[in-house]
Amino acid sequence: MLQLKNTNTATSAAFSLFAIASTTLLFPGCGGEPPSTQPQQVLGAPPPPPPDSMHVYDSTLTRLSGYFDDNVDLDPGVRMLYTEQELPWSTMAAMAPTNSNKHGLLVDYGLTGDSLRLGFSFARLASTAKPDEYTYAAPDTLFDFWNAALTPMIARDWRLDHQLDTTSASVYFSRVRIRHTTSGAFDPVDPLSDARADMMAWEDEVKAMYDENAAGHGDSTMYLVVRCIARADARGDLRHAICYHLRLRPANGSGYRDLLDDSYDKNALLRMHGCDFGTLCPPTCATYTEPAR
Repeated sequence: MLQLKNTNTATSAAFSLFAIASTTLLFPGCGGEPPSTQPQQVLGAPPPPPPDSMHVYDSTLTRLSGYFDDNVDLDPGVRMLYTEQELPWSTMAAMAPTNSNKHGLLVDYGLTGDSLRLGFSFARLASTAKPDEYTYAAPDTLFDFWNAALTPMIARDWRLDHQLDTTSASVYFSRVRIRHTTSGAFDPVDPLSDARADMMAWEDEVKAMYDENAAGHGDSTMYLVVRCIARADARGDLRHAICYHLRLRPANGSGYRDLLDDSYDKNALLRMHGCDFGTLCPPTCATYTEPAR
């Protein structure tokens, strides 16, 4: 089952996974949290993540998802729906590239009605002279995630339908508003400065998170959860970003458990943690900088 959870109404819907006639699925991506917004370290608490770190504590995700809920909307009193979505890990793993190249998981932001609509793709990461910096080109095709189906579409057409079309009043960049500072006013998102997509390392980060959390859950199905957060950029302005974490759904159907807490394991930094918040596009739409482990 592929689940789509609406955290704004505290309800969830389960959908059947449709067959996808493709041998390769293209899928959802700025480093760790800036020092000014990191949780304060207290006696006995685990150390906070470095400013650019792959791992995200439960408390950090809770705070930054709250920033999104409080500072991003569609109209006065109208909040975006489905800002948290999930899909079975096995679905992604089966469709991910298996060659020796490194890849980034890119997620584009779209809108249908009042609901967030996501488009996922895998992009090859090409090495540069800097060991943590890669170049990439967004694929021409992405997979639209809607009504439990992952449907291949021409990326240009998808973005026109759901993301940026100056003749439409219903797409993402026509309807979404954001308060870049929590004391400021809501402004329309700007395609020249606000994010349209989020890139994150697949093998080195998202899959690494799974590998460090996979053992001991044979009675449950693992899901990858995509959660919208609002996070300060280098200027201190809030931007729409993404955090990934893992969720267990027991075979008996009794609720779920998120693999998230504030523990610290120096040998497995992604255990019981989420992934960092990727590299936003814009401002960076051709390079990806991988944060420290």
